Amino acid sequence: MPPAKRSIKNRVRYHVAESLEEAESLVSFFGNYVTRHGQEALLRHKYAATDHSIVLKYITDPLYCKWVTYFPKWLPPNIITLIGLSFTATSHAMLAMQCPMLEGTIPVWMGVYNAFAILAYQAFDAMDGKQARRTGSGSPLGMLFDHGCDALNTTVMAISCATVLQLGPTPAAALCCGLAWAGFFTNTLEEYYTGELYLGYINMPNEGLQIMALIHLCSPFISVGWWRAPVAMFGWSFPRNHLALALMAAPALVTILYNTLVIIFELSRKREREQARALDSKGVLTAPERYETSLLVAAYRCVPPAFVFWAFMTWALLSPSDLLGRSPRLMLWTIGISNAKLVTAIMLAHVCDEEYHPFSRTIACLCTLLVHVMFHLKWHRDGVLLWDIKLEDLLLQEAFTILLGSYVHMVYAMVYEVSHALGIYAFTITKKRSARAPVSSADPPVSSLSASPPRPSPAKTASPPRQSPARVTNKRAAAKKTS
Repeated sequence: MPPAKRSIKNRVRYHVAESLEEAESLVSFFGNYVTRHGQEALLRHKYAATDHSIVLKYITDPLYCKWVTYFPKWLPPNIITLIGLSFTATSHAMLAMQCPMLEGTIPVWMGVYNAFAILAYQAFDAMDGKQARRTGSGSPLGMLFDHGCDALNTTVMAISCATVLQLGPTPAAALCCGLAWAGFFTNTLEEYYTGELYLGYINMPNEGLQIMALIHLCSPFISVGWWRAPVAMFGWSFPRNHLALALMAAPALVTILYNTLVIIFELSRKREREQARALDSKGVLTAPERYETSLLVAAYRCVPPAFVFWAFMTWALLSPSDLLGRSPRLMLWTIGISNAKLVTAIMLAHVCDEEYHPFSRTIACLCTLLVHVMFHLKWHRDGVLLWDIKLEDLLLQEAFTILLGSYVHMVYAMVYEVSHALGIYAFTITKKRSARAPVSSADPPVSSLSASPPRPSPAKTASPPRQSPARVTNKRAAAKKTS
């Protein structure tokens, strides 16, 4: 290679390395998400999941096992996850441009693509794990990446469902999203307490997405008026879309109730086991043991998502300028990002074997802002303070911007720290380091965006044992006698 080209290449490498170091320092400036104990727990973590879906067992899983063999072995599983999410993201973007107010006519080609996008996401979401097992690159980072994409896709699917049902910018659309968020949150919290992801014989990731795909496929052939036409039942009159929402809410409520009961049963079982162990050792339960087996603590961990949803719905119902009617997608995405941040924090605490603290700095700031909004609404209703439309829009935009920035930083920092602890990269197939060799503070930082695998640190040669002065003197005296 000519010296000029070589110098240019070296300069580019230098500037790329310098920018990566600046990004790494920016990540650590706001604090770390993974502690030293979490780094060691990541190396020991074993993923456990049970899926009893009938459709998955007899129809889709055999297809996925065949299709995954067409992927090249150099393709990382996280790229497959991102490809699947890109289908539903583009579908959601097209629906947002066609129906910005969650209502309107949907073209036939868009309905067909939306149905295809949902089924493609389901297939890629299932095949990323198969690709990880096929290439031997499965890790807690892949699980976190998969669940993080699922958390975002929950909001995408919920808002798209509200649009297809022609719910419009109404509290019914917010209720449709709230059921999806609550189901995903309680399912993740159940996995945190039980250590295993459990899906029943009919569940949302399998049959639920297939029903959603069918609704999207039929949506172009169903008029807006048909969805909103009233239907008489039991002496009451309901619009068809509200009746469809009620039919979808029934299994969601059953899932939420089941997850709650499993958490209560698991905590009771853990408390009995810890008390029996304490009696055998003639001791008492320690404060951390009582904390992790407390039903009150489990209920406290559900307070932030419940309060955020209640506060935003109160804001939407009491807003003098009808904020939900003017900016429905912005309000729903603000709640959705807060739910995704909470769920991701639960999964990170689960794989790091640490306590889950729901009131992070961002969630605390959001709750403070919502309390401020509640006081403003009360003062406006009492005639003490006039409510400005621009101020109301600014508050919602501030909440969305703060949450989005915090969530992006959390995802980047989490990927960087977990990949550094495991000695792997997010978008390159590498094998994680052994649990016997935990990450050292003296190891060089590993960038999750680099394309080359980490270089192993050179092994230190063992130095010979040092001899005491008395032993050296005795050897010299013995040498003199022999001479």
